[in-house]
Amino acid sequence: MRTRSVEANSELAYKIFNSIPSPERQKKGILWNQLIRSYAWEGPFENAIDLYYAMIHDDVKRDWLASDVYISTALVDFYVKCGCLLEARQVFNEMPERDVAWNAMISGFLIHGMHGDLIHFALEMQEMGVSPNSSTLVTILLVIGEVNEVIAGKAVQRLSVRRGIDSDVMMGTGRLDMNGKCGWLVYARRIFHAMTFRNEVTWSAMIGDCIACDCTQESLELFEQMRVEDVGSLPPVTLATVFQDDATKFFEEMSFKDSVSYSALISGCIQNGSAEEKALYGWLGDFH
Repeated sequence: MRTRSVEANSELAYKIFNSIPSPERQKKGILWNQLIRSYAWEGPFENAIDLYYAMIHDDVKRDWLASDVYISTALVDFYVKCGCLLEARQVFNEMPERDVAWNAMISGFLIHGMHGDLIHFALEMQEMGVSPNSSTLVTILLVIGEVNEVIAGKAVQRLSVRRGIDSDVMMGTGRLDMNGKCGWLVYARRIFHAMTFRNEVTWSAMIGDCIACDCTQESLELFEQMRVEDVGSLPPVTLATVFQDDATKFFEEMSFKDSVSYSALISGCIQNGSAEEKALYGWLGDFH
């Protein structure tokens, strides 16, 4: 390989390097040094840097990966945060113990918007008999709701029931919100009413799901029930969504409309994504 490298044939030198078994490469730093020097002389120069990092990674794999779960988990977390999910998965697959690393991989899929991979990974956890904690399951349920993955949603719900955490307020809220986002409002209602404790997040999720399914009257009734039970306060965005229709109706019945009333209604339309209404009342405001 040295001869080929001296002749500045980096690509051929790299092929020869890759043909050498990994254990032998790890033992002989001179092979790494020779190939790195070849790229440094001829280019591409970034390959020299990449190889340097690969050499360090191989050293870590040789000396620590199989024996130190903390270092291997840190390496998975490092690759995840750098967006190198393939490398993170390779390290993950070689780990003998993966307790914390499961969550690191799930976080990576979530951060980088790889929702399909996250769901498949969660199902893989279930097949391997790994029991994620309730916060991890809630995270998975939220993603499932966003992408409307029905089969995965049912699998995660069955897992939560088997583990006896389905009635936990955090898990229950995640389950009802997932069902609502998937259009299964009847199941969301059942979960909501079966919960022994419901906080303002639970109420907000249920009200939001009713609105998403065009059950505006039910959302208003839930809001009134929440107020009577003195549960807490809903987020401003949820309130604006619940009362948008009433606000529009009240605006139309006003005998005198000034810039303040126009601004208030337009702001509400913007918050709720009502682009057509926003344009309409913005145009009317110009003529006031």
